[in-house]
Amino acid sequence: MPRKLTCRQRQQNAAFLKMLAQTGNARLAARALGVNRSTYTKRRAKHATFAAEWEAALEAADTAILPSRKREGRGRACHKTSALRTE
Repeated sequence: MPRKLTCRQRQQNAAFLKMLAQTGNARLAARALGVNRSTYTKRRAKHATFAAEWEAALEAADTAILPSRKREGRGRACHKTSALRTE
């Protein structure tokens, strides 16, 4: 069983998930916060709740980004999104 997240880690996760929902890209979201993506992917692997929130953020990004990208004739907003889901 993984250790509980600290208050600081929960705050970091919340900021990351907000950026992830906006960008649909974990690397960009982490970079915007000045944190290496591996910090969040390791947490995702250890914490099922965070993993579920990550999925929800990606779904929110798909919902927000895809309609405008389809209007532009570009398809998926980020081709790596599905790859992130399998990590």
